[in-house]
Formats: sequence, C-alpha cells, structure tokens
Amino acid sequence: MPTGGIEVDDETVTGWINAGIGSLGGSKLLTPEILQEEQYDLLIKNTSHVLKLIRRLRASTARFTTKELIDRLDRLSEGVA
Repeated sequence: MPTGGIEVDDETVTGWINAGIGSLGGSKLLTPEILQEEQYDLLIKNTSHVLKLIRRLRASTARFTTKELIDRLDRLSEGVA
C-alpha cells in the first residue's frame, strides 16, 4: 500500500490503480490548510472525487464480477475448469 507523498490528482491515482495496488494512502487530501481554515467541504469534495475515480477505474479493469470469480474458484476447487 503506497502511502507517503502520494499525490491525489487523476493522473497519479490512475497510474497506481492501473499498476494493481490494493489500496492507496491519501494524506494529501487532508492538508494543514484545510484543517487550519476548516475547509471541510473541500475535504469532502476532494475525497469523494478520488473515491469515484478509483471505483470507475476498478470497474473498467475488472475481468470478472465478484460472483463470477467465486464461481470460477469453486469450479477449480472441484476440478471443473
């Protein structure tokens, strides 16, 4: 899980997701300025944007739904590929 110094712009997040990471740290979403100026709406907006981007990227790269993957694993475990 990459955490330190991860930029949360679209290009960087896309690169990490496409590289196959399972999770991503987002300390850059919570900047000292947001805290000092109590810009919580901006924090929510930025976090929501990154989460939507990650969901969209993962959906577009998924080869199988979770159910399809479980079904395939079940068949493999039963010896029926």
